[in-house]
Amino acid sequence: MTRLIRLPSPRFGRVNPLIPGVIALAGLGIVLARYRPIGLGIAIGAGLALLNALILSKRVEFAASTGSVAQALMVMQIGLLVTFTIVGIATVILIHYSLPLTIGCAIGFLTAQLAILAAFYWSHARTMPALDVTPSVERNPS
Repeated sequence: MTRLIRLPSPRFGRVNPLIPGVIALAGLGIVLARYRPIGLGIAIGAGLALLNALILSKRVEFAASTGSVAQALMVMQIGLLVTFTIVGIATVILIHYSLPLTIGCAIGFLTAQLAILAAFYWSHARTMPALDVTPSVERNPS
């Protein structure tokens, strides 16, 4: 399967920045429709999802290069704590201003993150070779 859009910049890695960009534009459209806190929150959430996806992509590449399952799991867990810290700090800051802003941020983050993961699966993961999950007894009947 070919990609629909080839990104010119390698700095985004596996992450397509157009997806959270579209969601951020939808949030700005909601701002223009006079629902400012919700729309601004959706745009901020889409930006946080892009940041999270970039961190996740680098984290997966680093974990895959460690060569040890234990080190890879530790890298992924530390990265997960970093993600939770970023989301927690954003939540504390946004809830200080307004609850609808925080709810909009959660909506934008969830929508953008799921869309990024779906786009990755649709464009990359389906072209990856399948794993052989046949039990070893059936594979080697000796």
